[in-house]
Amino acid sequence: LFLDDDTVILQQDFLSTLLREFDERPSSDALIPHGQASFALIEGRYDYHEPFFMTSRCMAYRRQVLEDLGGFVSDIIGQEDVEFVTRFYMAGKAVGLAANLNYYHPPLLVPNYRKPQAVGQSFYRLKKRYPLAIWLILLMNCMRHAPLLLLPWKRSREAGRFGYGFLLGVCRGIRCRENLTYT
Repeated sequence: LFLDDDTVILQQDFLSTLLREFDERPSSDALIPHGQASFALIEGRYDYHEPFFMTSRCMAYRRQVLEDLGGFVSDIIGQEDVEFVTRFYMAGKAVGLAANLNYYHPPLLVPNYRKPQAVGQSFYRLKKRYPLAIWLILLMNCMRHAPLLLLPWKRSREAGRFGYGFLLGVCRGIRCRENLTYT
């Protein structure tokens, strides 16, 4: 079970329910619990959260899957769970949605471009790890929200800020590629 440092689980029987879910779903290699925005607990705060989001906010894998796929890549900055999910799906693994498992996590907040740029530059370094088409899809997936920066809603601006910052980081990676040694 992988959790972000700001994930909150209030469900007393979470782990026992998780084990039961895996027992009841032998064909599921991973389970995604149902997420809710922790900021929604405070009136008037930004409260959007995708309920089933396959990242380490709250994600459970069978141990064998982690062994088969070689675990997480440790030489990238952030979003290592996104990279792992890419390999998970490329390997034909199956995921199940676990609606009776619940957690809280803050919504995406991106106060500046520093982290998204670092993540984008880091993902540029994955170029040799994937076939070109898969690598481009991975980059486009992380940048897909950049146009939302132009919309007036806070939810859109936050996601857009991440996508645009990621794009800037990829551009920085291209500009500095002679200094990159990751494979």
